[in-house]
Amino acid sequence: MKSIVALGLMLPITGVFASSAVYWAYSGPNDEQGTQGCTGEVVGHVTQDGAGASQCTAVDGGACVTLVGHTGNALDCHVLMYSDSACSNQVDRANFQSEGAWENHPFSSFLAQC
Repeated sequence: MKSIVALGLMLPITGVFASSAVYWAYSGPNDEQGTQGCTGEVVGHVTQDGAGASQCTAVDGGACVTLVGHTGNALDCHVLMYSDSACSNQVDRANFQSEGAWENHPFSSFLAQC
């Protein structure tokens, strides 16, 4: 466990100071013609709170991923996309500065990492 020293006391660092992120996967890509965000249906989501990686989430026909929520610095977290359903063959990595930012790429599974 990490800790900080404040006023001579050793205090544990908890998730209060950690960044977190929530990403949603969609079946349709952003059309890159002025549409805000991804299109189609939501096919999955991943959440990571604090340092580490979320569970791998398999999706059926992922085409676009977007940041839908975060705490702390959104750039401390990123989303990894994979061509297989077991999160073993990475095809893309994205991190977003703000909610609503998106990335087009076909994928079969994804996870969040902070």
